[in-house]
Amino acid sequence: MVVGLGVACPLLSAGFPADARAGTKEDRSSPNSEERANGTADFLTPRGASSRELAELQALNDRGQRYLREGNAAGAETLYKQGVATAKHKFGTNHPLVAVILSHLAALYVNEGRFAEAETSYKETWTLLDGALGPDHPAIAVVISNLSQLYLKQKRFSEAEVLGRRSLGILQRVFEAGHPIIAACLYNLALLYDQQDRYDEAEAEYWSSLAALERSAGPSHPAIGKIVHNLAEIYRRQGRTADATALLSGVQKKYSGHDLNRLRPKDY
Repeated sequence: MVVGLGVACPLLSAGFPADARAGTKEDRSSPNSEERANGTADFLTPRGASSRELAELQALNDRGQRYLREGNAAGAETLYKQGVATAKHKFGTNHPLVAVILSHLAALYVNEGRFAEAETSYKETWTLLDGALGPDHPAIAVVISNLSQLYLKQKRFSEAEVLGRRSLGILQRVFEAGHPIIAACLYNLALLYDQQDRYDEAEAEYWSSLAALERSAGPSHPAIGKIVHNLAEIYRRQGRTADATALLSGVQKKYSGHDLNRLRPKDY
């Protein structure tokens, strides 16, 4: 059984991937930088938005998340739709904040198995962000990755692969190789290949994801165990019992002072 990593590169309420300002290839700390002025800052301080308006939208989103935790998907859907309408009215139809709320609505549809509606919402989010931020903004890569994962759920493998590669390409131009979001997207590609029994490609992406995650989070990160499990399963399905045993033994020894990538099979 393939274990899911539990990360689909989600958009946060700020409209940017988790820890996105750490590990970028360029210094984005200056408040006067073009990226901050034209990209990330727009999510945090929408033009024409008062602190009260933003607080209201945040409260709406928080209630939606609470409803989901309580199993009230219908209530959450109503709130998110209200949030989209409110954001369009207050900030304009094409404002990135609208896309942030739309992304939550799309995720809700995915969880409900309403894939056609999820696809529509993701594509609307993509179009909106493309116009607001440009085609190579990391937030767009996140949406593309989520759409890729939606296609994977439907076994639309060719479409999922194209979008997964596109998302990864954008993110690799922005973030360092060891950034957690790179690890997550590499893992998603590995799952794509794994489900098609494309063992060599799946193995390559699992190892790349493992290397990225170890660099960013260290060998104790809980997701590493899931990657190792899936790698071991690939080896077993190919009859590579010795490789699977060596890998799992390395985990049990708590890495013995070295990283797991040293356990990579010699012929790989």
